[in-house]
Amino acid sequence: MRLIRLQAKDVLRLEAVDITPEGNLCIIGGQNAQGKSSVLTAIACALAGKSAFPDVPVRRGKKTAEIVVDLGDLIVTRQIDAKGTTRLVVAGPDGAPKRSPQSILDALVGRLTFDPLEFSRMQPKAQAETLRELMGLDFSALDAKRDAAYEQRRDEGREAKALAAQIDAIPGDPDAPAEPVDVAALADTLNAAVERNHANEQARNELTATRQQHRVLLGKIVDLRDEADRLDAMAAESFAAGKKLAAHVAALEDVDTAPIREQIAGAEAVNAQVRAQVERGNLEVKHAEAKARVQKLADEIERIDATKADLLAKAGPPVPGLAFDETGVTLNGLPFSQASDAEKLRTSIAMGFAANPKLRILLIRDGSLLDDESLKLVAEMADERDGQVFLERVGEGDECQVIIEDGRVKGGSDE
Repeated sequence: MRLIRLQAKDVLRLEAVDITPEGNLCIIGGQNAQGKSSVLTAIACALAGKSAFPDVPVRRGKKTAEIVVDLGDLIVTRQIDAKGTTRLVVAGPDGAPKRSPQSILDALVGRLTFDPLEFSRMQPKAQAETLRELMGLDFSALDAKRDAAYEQRRDEGREAKALAAQIDAIPGDPDAPAEPVDVAALADTLNAAVERNHANEQARNELTATRQQHRVLLGKIVDLRDEADRLDAMAAESFAAGKKLAAHVAALEDVDTAPIREQIAGAEAVNAQVRAQVERGNLEVKHAEAKARVQKLADEIERIDATKADLLAKAGPPVPGLAFDETGVTLNGLPFSQASDAEKLRTSIAMGFAANPKLRILLIRDGSLLDDESLKLVAEMADERDGQVFLERVGEGDECQVIIEDGRVKGGSDE
C-alpha cells in the first residue's frame, strides 16, 4: 500500500497543498520555514493520530486543519481543531466508511515509519530490542536462563578465585610428613618413663634407708650386748636383704626422657605442617571443582548464544549480516556503532520497510544531512523494497520533486 495523493489544508505552516508523488522517492524541497516539514507532519498526523500531533497542529489564525491521504485501497480523512480534537474517517474506494478507523491505521503503521533513521540513533540495547520485535523473536526464556547461568558463573568464578588465593597463602612443602605426630601416645610413653624412674628412685631411697638401719643396728650391738644374738641375726638378715636390693639397684637403668620431651615440643610444629598440607590439598580439590563448574556454565552460555544465533539466522534479518545479542546490534560481526554511515543508512531504511509490510511508506525529516551518494542509496533502497520514501531537504535543486513555498506547492495549480 502506497500514498497516491496527499491533500492538506491549514496544517502547521501549510496553507493548502495537493501532492501526487511519482516514483519511489519523493524529495520535498524548499527553504527554511516554508512548510516542507509540515508536509511530512501532515502524513504522520493523518496516519498515526494524536501520537504524531505537535502541540498546535493547526495553522495560526485558523480553527481547523484537514488532511486527506489516498492510499488506493483506503482513503484517510482527518480533521483537527486548534485544541487537538480530531475526527477521523477511513473509507474504502467506494467511499463507505469503515469501523474502528484508528485501529485499521495502527495495524498499518510501524514504529519506524515516521523516522526510520531513529534506529541509527538508538542506544545499543534499544536497537537490539527493536530488531528482536521486528523479527518476531522472543528470547526472554533464553535470556533469563543465560542471565542465571552468567550470575552463577560469576559467583563460582569468585569462589574459585578466593580458593586460589587461599591455596597461594599456604606454601607447598614437599618435605612435610604425611601423618601428624601422635602427641597423646608420646605423652603416655613419657608418663610410663616417669613412673619407672620414680620407682627406681624409691628403690634407691629404700637401699639408703636399709643401709642406715644397718649402721644403727651395728651401733646397738655394741651398746646392747645382751641382745647381741637377736640383733646379730637381725643384722645378718638385714645385710642379706640389702645385698639383694643392691644387686637389684645395680641392674636398674634410668630412661632418658629428654628425647621424648623434645619430640613432644616439636610435635605441634610438625602437626601444623601436616595440617597445612591437608588443608592445601582440600582447597585444591575445591578449586578444581569450582573451575569445572565455571567451565560448565561457560559452555551453557555458549550453547544459549548458539541457539539464539540459529533462531536469528532462521528468522532472516532485514539486512544480511545483521544480528543482535543482549548488549546490542552487530553488523557483519562488528558493533553497529562501528558501521559506516552508508551501512547505517541502508540498515535503518531496511528496518523501516520491514516494520511496515503493508504500508510501504517512510518519512525522512533530516534529509539535508544526506550527501548525493546517500540520496542515491535511499532511492536504490526504495526501488529494491518497492517502497515509498518522502524526504525533506533544504533547497530547490533538481532532485526535489516538490518544492514548498509560503505553505503551498511552488508552481502548483493551488498557488
